[in-house]
Amino acid sequence: RNLVKEVKSVQARGRRVYMRADIEPDKSVSGGTWYQDGEFAVQWIESLRERCLEFLSRTQRPVPLQEIHFFIQQQPGPSIPTQEEVRHILRSLELEEEVVSKSTPQGQLVYALRKKGPSGVGFDIFAGRLPKIVTQSQEERPGLVVPCLMCPLQGECRIGGQVNPESCEYLTSWLEAPVPGAAAVPLENRAAAAK
Repeated sequence: RNLVKEVKSVQARGRRVYMRADIEPDKSVSGGTWYQDGEFAVQWIESLRERCLEFLSRTQRPVPLQEIHFFIQQQPGPSIPTQEEVRHILRSLELEEEVVSKSTPQGQLVYALRKKGPSGVGFDIFAGRLPKIVTQSQEERPGLVVPCLMCPLQGECRIGGQVNPESCEYLTSWLEAPVPGAAAVPLENRAAAAK
């Protein structure tokens, strides 16, 4: 008779949920567009992301959400996402620095592919927020790395032992190295200056 149908619920995975056959389940039960048969639709979401990137690379200009949504509606798939759901997809691409959005003078939000640098890597929005000491390579800041931290004999090094800090040539050369931007102080005078 087909009066009742079983629906997979995203909230009650272990329980059977039944409803009238002529009624579509609510998004709270079915999970909406992002779920298929009660499972999160990873491949579907990834295909939507790829379609958005494909359309933006084809157009090579800033595009409003309506055009992107229309393009996605023309493509076959298990369901047709709403304009709001396409906006969520574009936001995820924006957070991954694949896409950039901006407002036009008329107040409309448009999307475009983020430009890549000569190396093929996009602009890092967080690069300017890190202190220079973090972004420098070890060769650019040699005085900041204590040789003991990278020594292969670190586990055997002990005061009075065969391997010890008193006779370590690496530690001595590190201590005698001039500190950039500081006046040179002989090793013997450093102990006196510290008191």
